Amino acid sequence: MINITCDDLVFDDVISAKDFVNEHSIKLFMDDGDIILCYESTANNIENHWEKVSTKTALYFQSNLIDEVIARNLILVYLSKDEINIGVKKTIQLDTYCCRKIVRSGINNLDDSIKELMLFNTEQLSKPEVVSLRELIKIKHPEVFELIKN
Repeated sequence: MINITCDDLVFDDVISAKDFVNEHSIKLFMDDGDIILCYESTANNIENHWEKVSTKTALYFQSNLIDEVIARNLILVYLSKDEINIGVKKTIQLDTYCCRKIVRSGINNLDDSIKELMLFNTEQLSKPEVVSLRELIKIKHPEVFELIKN
């Protein structure tokens, strides 16, 4: 996941995109083809202005992107240090206009929170029990190993 700016993307009207990002202090990240827009504010601001931010995301950012694939892979993340009402979270996250939305509260570190969101439900890769195919066959299929050991 990398931190990006509007200059890293191609827009029909880059000035409108930059104005939107600056007006709402949005932080941009890219991860494996997804563009993550992070809007940090108080729980009260998020509750009262999430629709406005979502609408402006659609108008000045999403519809303005030249690459339609990237435009369909936006994730708008609302982050607050204080607790956001569960009903508000549910309403925002179920809203289908514009892009996928995620709401997180109790956030102290933006980068860690974004990494956690992107890696949520991914399995840790286990360390291999053996380092070679020969060892694996010896452990899992001793009868085959006996046939090939010479």
